[in-house]
Amino acid sequence: YAPEVSTKVVLVNFTITPVGLSDQLLGITVEVERNDLEVERQKLLIQNAGFKKQLAEIEDKILKMLSEAGGDILEDEELINTLSASKVTSNEIAVALEAAETTEATINEIRMKY
Repeated sequence: YAPEVSTKVVLVNFTITPVGLSDQLLGITVEVERNDLEVERQKLLIQNAGFKKQLAEIEDKILKMLSEAGGDILEDEELINTLSASKVTSNEIAVALEAAETTEATINEIRMKY
């Protein structure tokens, strides 16, 4: 590359694996043939990432509260309420993740037909 190009551009070397390339090509093909499936798949990926992030935040909050709790943790009203709310939230997320995995498996099954 010419010096003026190399000063303006950062070259990044990505190693492409056959599986990764195949998945990308499959995604492009499905997007052209069945755009609704690819859009749904992308939404599921984003949703699952959000759920996993939310679970990690809940875990961090609980650990922080436990580490800051002094004395008897059973008498800490805020901690008990947070644990109860966290349990409900994590159960809801687990159900949603299970439904998303089922939907994703169905989408992947249809994708593999291409």
